[in-house]
Amino acid sequence: MIFCNLEIDFILIMKIASYNIMSGGFNDYNFNSLKPQRLDLLKKAIKEIDADFIGLIDTFKWKDIFRQQDLKKLFNYKKVFHINMDDVRVDKKIGLTVLTNFLNVKFKKVSLITRNCIQAELKFPHNKTLDIFTIYLDDLSEDARLEQIQTLFNKINPNPTIIMGDFNAINPKDIKQSKDNFKRFLKINPDFKKRKDFNSYFKPSFSNMLRVDVIPLILAKGLLDARGENLKDRQPTVFTPLSDLGENGLILTVDHIFCTSEIKTKKFKNYKKNLFKKASDHYPISVEITL
Repeated sequence: MIFCNLEIDFILIMKIASYNIMSGGFNDYNFNSLKPQRLDLLKKAIKEIDADFIGLIDTFKWKDIFRQQDLKKLFNYKKVFHINMDDVRVDKKIGLTVLTNFLNVKFKKVSLITRNCIQAELKFPHNKTLDIFTIYLDDLSEDARLEQIQTLFNKINPNPTIIMGDFNAINPKDIKQSKDNFKRFLKINPDFKKRKDFNSYFKPSFSNMLRVDVIPLILAKGLLDARGENLKDRQPTVFTPLSDLGENGLILTVDHIFCTSEIKTKKFKNYKKNLFKKASDHYPISVEITL
């Protein structure tokens, strides 16, 4: 994180990241385990990312087992805020967690009607304010995701704003790649269609994503995709080999960072090292912002 005081103005340069850590580092959503089995891997992964501000998605059960001071010590960050999402459909203690070394920050739990997200309000000299929303949208329904994101826009202040997280939604630019990846996966793994949850979960979830209503709404509100136009940045973020889809499950780009136009972005990064293949079923993303 770099602060530049140029006498008449103030420039902030910082690295932000988003990372769905898959069931809080636990091997499943079982309530019996007391410590996340992948915690040490996640500590290494988050250290490797080395962001000034990182939003962690799907921090299952963390609100029950970790205090904020525990998370500060575990991940070596100065400020921590974590919540339960209180989702009305999913009967699991799925949560969100934010870690940052920026001290002048105010956190808030924000209701999106059917689940919660985190707002972080960062204050800078010269009356500059940056709002960062860390979100995790519904995994089944594009209609539910639309309701959640529309609710969020009704609560956004006229400050420079970043919305990031697991949107469970794809950019229209990624439709062809997503379809091709899914076809390739099914060709390599024909027995996948025999799974009990293929017709009840995977197929309808994928069909809903292909409606691509959510991301165009965000773009229509004037936010910009931090990936930009560079094709090498438009890489799928799910699924890593850790998931039960195996080595060929890299299909969808559902993790995103969107910024209002005052915020300049560069050095967008996808993390694909072997460490990240073992730490979660999602690959993390980061970008450097200037404000």
